[in-house]
Amino acid sequence: MASYLFRRHRSFEEDCRLMNSVLEHAESSDVQRLRAVGVPELAEQFAKALDRLKRMIDLRLDRKLLGRVDASDVAQETFIEAARRLPEYLASPKVSPYMWLRQVCRQMITVHYRARVGTAKRAVDREVVSRQLGSTTSGSLVGELAGSMMSPQSQVAKAELMDQL
Repeated sequence: MASYLFRRHRSFEEDCRLMNSVLEHAESSDVQRLRAVGVPELAEQFAKALDRLKRMIDLRLDRKLLGRVDASDVAQETFIEAARRLPEYLASPKVSPYMWLRQVCRQMITVHYRARVGTAKRAVDREVVSRQLGSTTSGSLVGELAGSMMSPQSQVAKAELMDQL
């Protein structure tokens, strides 16, 4: 009989303890460097995590915001916010610096969403997309705006006239 079939497997709790001890050892040096150097070390760790953070931003950013917010903008504001909150994090680091940066990044995505989708003035939900996407001439804009003020009968007459032309 193969002995590997009867090998004792670790429990979930044992796996968690093992992973935590490995992570604590690896992350403690990152946190120690953050405490010693400060914001320059944060900038270095942020630069290492930037590609991963941008991918997360691209996945989590609402599609309505794509015309207004870029992943680079959110990442830049994440760094600024993380630098501002660094003393708070270093007072009691419960997660790795990368996971903390990721958390700050998700909060910044939420801030952008609330600022742009939840507002009444220039809310993304209230935008009207032009039907003539490729055309940006003043004539097409006038036609688009004037067309929305026409009665249904006038719109049908205009459509028939356009078909004849």
